[in-house]
Amino acid sequence: MSQLPRFASHAIAIGLVFYDLNLFTQAIWILPIVFVLLIGWVNAFNFMDGINGITVLYAFVAIVSFSFLDINKASLPLLITMGLSCCAFGIFNVRKKAKTFAGDVGSISMALFLGYFMIKTILLTVKLGICFFCRFMALMRFSLFLTGSKRKKIFWNRIDPICISIWPMN
Repeated sequence: MSQLPRFASHAIAIGLVFYDLNLFTQAIWILPIVFVLLIGWVNAFNFMDGINGITVLYAFVAIVSFSFLDINKASLPLLITMGLSCCAFGIFNVRKKAKTFAGDVGSISMALFLGYFMIKTILLTVKLGICFFCRFMALMRFSLFLTGSKRKKIFWNRIDPICISIWPMN
């Protein structure tokens, strides 16, 4: 697919996320910022798909994290279904020589799914906004770090210390 139809489909999908989360009622200057960040998130998540296991493991950890939040109790059946789907997909993707990848459709739809819950969480619990933004920036940096020709070897043999320092577990 060429760039213009791809960008148009991303813009329509992000517009639907904005509509569902009532972002059009927020301040007008927030919309372009969230739009650019969400487009960047979708592209970063799409780049991760070439690395065995990273896409499905990140998605699974994020889905489990979202399911523990009280604000997502109404969406719990959906989160459980997506978590189980990640487990089934992980059987074929989390290995040295992956049998399958998510592809553009899978990774972009999962990125929008996770982006929806990130924005929803940030809107409903403002204090977590900085933590999610730091997590987003750590993922972007980690994904760009692994785009070299030896990315699979680097991923399996090293952990990026920047990601760990930005997202402490306390």
